[in-house]
Amino acid sequence: MLAFIFRLIDWIAKKVERVLVNWLIRTLSCGPIPKHIAIIMDGNRRYASKLGLADRRLGHYHGYDRFETVLNWCLRLGVKCVTVYAFSVENFKRSPEEVATLMTLAAEKLEKLASRRDIIDRHGVSIRIIGELGMLPEKVRNVAIKAMYATSHHSNYILNICFPFVSRLEMERATKMFNEWKQDPEMSMIEDQVLFRGCLDTFDSPDIDILIRTSGEWRLSEFLLYQLCTSPNCHSFFIDKMWPEFSIIEFGKILLRYQSRVTERSSLSVNLPAKIMQARKKQYADLFATADFELIGR
Repeated sequence: MLAFIFRLIDWIAKKVERVLVNWLIRTLSCGPIPKHIAIIMDGNRRYASKLGLADRRLGHYHGYDRFETVLNWCLRLGVKCVTVYAFSVENFKRSPEEVATLMTLAAEKLEKLASRRDIIDRHGVSIRIIGELGMLPEKVRNVAIKAMYATSHHSNYILNICFPFVSRLEMERATKMFNEWKQDPEMSMIEDQVLFRGCLDTFDSPDIDILIRTSGEWRLSEFLLYQLCTSPNCHSFFIDKMWPEFSIIEFGKILLRYQSRVTERSSLSVNLPAKIMQARKKQYADLFATADFELIGR
């Protein structure tokens, strides 16, 4: 009898949440919608401790479930680009057991996410895994490349997953690419700021409108530092909730505060020169050619 009551309460709670989500999405859709939301998903391990879980690594699984939920809210609202900080290069310094768990989770969930027709195919989402892919284990790297390849034909929305990433290394790679491109007669004619933007991992993403960090931390942890500095209308929100606790209420409050500050879409659309877009498409084609997709199933 008690088990039935718990199941009933859970069913009612989910039903109420669905109604609330649908109402909020309709309400928020009446105002200006950000083009680009960037999220530092922090607090998974502390959430596991809060629940009293013996293994804090289980918090990352709760974190992934919340990521899918929030991504769905953004897509339903029409947010054209979502960028999430999934794994910092600095996270490799954690225990080997936790790093292994995160790599296993990434391989499992990336493959699943790329095949989600109700989210990825329905909305036309192009998945980009950005950062230092060469640091990933071979199998995880192949899964990441496969996810990008499988969704590369989509053009409605962009999902940037920073994995593994730090801005310092991104800017080092971008500077090297910039110096190489400056040797090309056609590229050298392009304005330096535009050319450098084309060298970043987020080259065709709009300026950031909203930055969200959960867990109560007030730092950027080397997340999209150049992009944040050059997004003149970015609004930052630091939330006390752990990432798995981030609810539609917090999300709605952030969007309403954003809408109260702007009268129209504030981020700039990306319109890079054709020469840059051709060069970046070739880089992606070369990356896809390096993957061993057969290794994924082993």
